[in-house]
Amino acid sequence: DTFKLPTMAGVAAVVSLACEDSLENLRLAAAQAPAFFCILGGCNRKVDVVTCERLVALAAHLWQRCRPSVAELVQLHSVVVEKVAAFLAKVAMAEPNDEAGGPDAPLLSAVCKERAVSLTFDLIACGGRVEKRALRGVVPQLAGFEGDGLLTSALPAARSLGALVARRAIAEPALLSTGDVQHLLAGVELLLLSGPYEEGPSSGGAVSSVSFADY
Repeated sequence: DTFKLPTMAGVAAVVSLACEDSLENLRLAAAQAPAFFCILGGCNRKVDVVTCERLVALAAHLWQRCRPSVAELVQLHSVVVEKVAAFLAKVAMAEPNDEAGGPDAPLLSAVCKERAVSLTFDLIACGGRVEKRALRGVVPQLAGFEGDGLLTSALPAARSLGALVARRAIAEPALLSTGDVQHLLAGVELLLLSGPYEEGPSSGGAVSSVSFADY
C-alpha cells in the first residue's frame, strides 16, 4: 500500500520530475524500474492525485524511452507488472461521481488516463511473461461485481482496452477465474439494460433490438 509509504512515494515523484526532460536521468532511473513499478502498483484512491500522476508519468517515460532494459528487468519481477496493469485500468475507469464502491484509484486528468491506457496496451503487446502478468492484472477490471468496468467505461480508449483483453481471455480461458466470469455476465446484462435501443419496425413497439455501436 503506497499510501502507507509516503516518503517512498515522494521520492519516486521527485525522480519523475528529475527525469521529465533528461534522458540521462531516465536511463539512471531505469535500473530501478521494478521498484518504481512496485510503488505505482501499490497506489489506491488514498494516494494524492499529484503523486499518482507523477508515478504514472515516470512509468510511461521509462517504458517509452528505455523499453529494452526496463522490459528485461520487470520480467524478472513480473508480479509488479500485474499490480501496475490493475491500477492503470482502475485509473482509466475512475469517474467524478464514483462512490466508495468504484475503482480504487483517484480521479486523474484526462491526459494521465490516456497515458495509463497507452502504457497498459504497451505492456500487453510486450509478449512473454510481461504480457501474461499484464493480462492477469487487467482481466478482473473488465467488469466488477455490479457489471461495471472497462467494457462499460465512459472513456473510449478504456473500452478498447477492455475489448482487447476480453478477446485475449476468450483465446486463453485460464486467465479467467469463476468470479471474473460471473462479473462479465453481469457486465453483459448491464450493457443490455443500459445500452441504446430502437423499436423493431414490425413489432408495434413490443420488440426492441440493442445496438452496441457506441460500445
